[in-house]
Amino acid sequence: MSKKNAFYFILFLLVLLFVFKDLVLNLSTNLLDWRDYPFIIWTIFQNITHVNTLDFANFFETNAFYPHRLTLLFSDLLLPQSLVLWPILYLTKNIILSFNLVFIISFILNYISLFLFWKQLFKKDSIAFFGSIFVIFSPFFQMELSHFQMISYWPFFFTLYFVFRNEEKRQTKNLISAGLLLTIQFLASVYLSVYLIFSLLIFYL
Repeated sequence: MSKKNAFYFILFLLVLLFVFKDLVLNLSTNLLDWRDYPFIIWTIFQNITHVNTLDFANFFETNAFYPHRLTLLFSDLLLPQSLVLWPILYLTKNIILSFNLVFIISFILNYISLFLFWKQLFKKDSIAFFGSIFVIFSPFFQMELSHFQMISYWPFFFTLYFVFRNEEKRQTKNLISAGLLLTIQFLASVYLSVYLIFSLLIFYL
């Protein structure tokens, strides 16, 4: 990482910490939203419980919505987020702290994916930085903060990055990476994966 890119990254972190200063000061006890986020944490905890017990045969079964089956599929699976949270929870033993750390990590991944995407398009670090900031803190995504799956869009832009990179220099590894990240996006947010598939169809048509 160049000094300029390191400076941009630190500047982004400062903006991020300022925007979410109330959350950062209460990481172990507070949630950004007490409506959807408890359900999201419950979903993630269901995933982790199944992984910890190696109960893959009943992975989509939960303790809710009886007598229906496969109830974990009633909403987004949030599997990538769960796998990121898993080792953090093992270390902290605090589900709220662990989730808030994953929340911050998601924004960092969003920034990295957006920076690479804009840099691939415009070849300028300054445009990549401001483009990333404008997307991350745009009114649309700020309005979606209560929907964690909708702000887990780093696989979306990593996918587009590899697609555009492949147009510049055709390599099989770019397409494999794009396909893998599309799968990750589907497991993280079905809505965003649908938008991504539609975007790719338009691009290749």
